[in-house]
Amino acid sequence: MKRQMINSIVELIEASIDDKVVGIHGRPPVLTFFGFLHGFAYARKPDHPEDYAFLADFDMWIHERFRITLTHSWAKIIHFFARSDKEEIEMLTELFREYMAQRSDDVGSEPNVE
Repeated sequence: MKRQMINSIVELIEASIDDKVVGIHGRPPVLTFFGFLHGFAYARKPDHPEDYAFLADFDMWIHERFRITLTHSWAKIIHFFARSDKEEIEMLTELFREYMAQRSDDVGSEPNVE
């Protein structure tokens, strides 16, 4: 199976979730994936600052979703609420898809200003 080139952080997250490759064996998967995503965003920062903006917005959404006011990352919040590595991945998948659906709805409901 030939892989497509990943062109955005959203595509990377979707591909990782779909292929169930989140995390590294022996480490909390969401915390490891968080570090990987930030490394990916950092490497692309000069040409793709929207990667950091996306991660920051997702982080803010997770904080609001769980009503967390402390400065923990979205990965630490998911890690805290999950009871196992498998549940971390399932929770990340569910939350990411919910976030993307809401984001899509928000974009569709914005007034067209031209």
